Amino acid sequence: MIHLVDVVQAGVAAGEQVDEGLAVVPPAIAADGVDEVFGVFLPRMMARGFAPVVTRQVGVRATDTGDEWTLSPVQQGDRQRVERGRAVGEAVLSGTAAEIELCLWKRLPGSVLRVDGDASVASDFLAGRATP
Repeated sequence: MIHLVDVVQAGVAAGEQVDEGLAVVPPAIAADGVDEVFGVFLPRMMARGFAPVVTRQVGVRATDTGDEWTLSPVQQGDRQRVERGRAVGEAVLSGTAAEIELCLWKRLPGSVLRVDGDASVASDFLAGRATP
């Protein structure tokens, strides 16, 4: 899915408004992609020696699918703790599943997401490397 968005974003002619690629991502597929980032890519990045992305508890809420996740900090080398079904933390990020997915892959700026709670916790999380 992320590569399809890359193609859509790359196909914009010079001087035209950038196509965010959101229209090509069905919500259920995007929510599955967010799950994949949290369950596969975050642990993989930590195993490769990247600093933990989750340093304080963060909630993530997909407003279009109803999916919710809570990510809690872990020690370097431990598997990322993700709780599905609720979004709580010092910061809770909300947006469509596609917006969340594209922010996690750095294809959209984190500013497209709504933040409830501590904005610095949200920006630290979004600035981290959750994906390669």
